[in-house]
Amino acid sequence: MKITETAVTLPPGGWRGFSATVENASDSYVTWSLDPPANSGVFVEQGSPRTVRYDAPATPGTYHLIATSDEDPTASVAATITVSASAPTVATIFTNYNPDSVGSDPTADTTFVVTETRHITYIDTYHYLIGNTPVGTISLRHSDNTLYGPWQAMGLYGGGIINGLWVCYPNVDIKPGTYTIVDSSPSTWSTNGGSGNQGFAQVDALALP
Repeated sequence: MKITETAVTLPPGGWRGFSATVENASDSYVTWSLDPPANSGVFVEQGSPRTVRYDAPATPGTYHLIATSDEDPTASVAATITVSASAPTVATIFTNYNPDSVGSDPTADTTFVVTETRHITYIDTYHYLIGNTPVGTISLRHSDNTLYGPWQAMGLYGGGIINGLWVCYPNVDIKPGTYTIVDSSPSTWSTNGGSGNQGFAQVDALALP
C-alpha cells in the first residue's frame, strides 16, 4: 500500500489532503482511522474512500492517520502528522477565486509572477462542472518553457462537488519569472469574468523571511 505522504508538519488547525493506494488488489477501498483515536483531529472522506481531508487538532503533538485495506485488514499504511506552532509559515501568492457564477474552459491563460525563488507548497484548481472526468494533473510552465510537474492531483470536495477541487503539494523551488498554470482538463476548469476568464486556481508558497 502507498499513501501520498508519510510525514507532514501542520500548524494547529491546519489541513491536508491524503490518498491511499492498494496495489495488486481486486478491492482498492480502504478504511481510515486515527491513532490515538481521540483528540487527534478529524478526517472526512472526499467522495472516494481512498481520499480524505484531514484537519489537525488545536493541540500540538504527533498523530497518525492510518489507511487499512478493506480486502486485507492486515495491510495498512500511515502518515505521521506533527502538529506544531512552529510549522513553516505558508502564504498564498496567487488566487483568483471569486463568488460569481462559473462556466468552464478558460479563454485566458492563468498566470502569475514571482520576483525571486519561491518554494511552492500547494496548488489547487477548481472544476465545478467536472461530471465524470477523472482527476488529472497540474503543472507550472515558466515563460521560457521550463516545466515544473506535472503533479497528479487528488480530488477533494469543492463547493459541494465531488472532485471539484484538484489539489497537489509540489514542494518544489521555482525560479523568478512569469508562470502559467497548466490543468490537464481545461474543458472542466471553472472560470468567469471575475477571474479575467482565467481558470480558478490558488498557489501557496513558503512565506519569505
